[in-house]
Amino acid sequence: MMMFDLLAKRARVTPRQPALEDLYTGARYNYAEFNARAARFAAAALQLWKLTPGDRVAWLGHSRAEFFVMLFGCAKAGLILVALNWRLTTSELKGLVSDCTPTALIFGAECAGSARALADTFPSIATKQTWKRSHRTLRHTPNVIPMHPGICSTPQARPGSPKA
Repeated sequence: MMMFDLLAKRARVTPRQPALEDLYTGARYNYAEFNARAARFAAAALQLWKLTPGDRVAWLGHSRAEFFVMLFGCAKAGLILVALNWRLTTSELKGLVSDCTPTALIFGAECAGSARALADTFPSIATKQTWKRSHRTLRHTPNVIPMHPGICSTPQARPGSPKA
């Protein structure tokens, strides 16, 4: 299902209006900046990381503005964002990753240990600690990429699995 790119439209209609504030860092983004960041994420995922539409991208980290950049960026690229709960144990995360089979895992520095354990268990998953540096120089066209909404919600733990 294709959906109109609401973020790109909002960036055209009200580019300077506040769109997002990161309470973690204090950074504020207007709609034009937010849309450009999401488009750069989409371009990085497709061009640098060689992901293809339909691939799953897992996020493991605390709540921050980058989550929404990844969410809209994944939608622009036709990717599915899987938000993993950073409070889960490594064995619980392994069960969820086994179920959702992401192609890439993006993680915050606060979850580096769990991400390393997941990468060791699932060596086919490409891992990226955040994504800021890898996408800054990419050229993009933020208003042309069709939006394919996709988010995969994971439960706290799989039914029947022990809370180890």
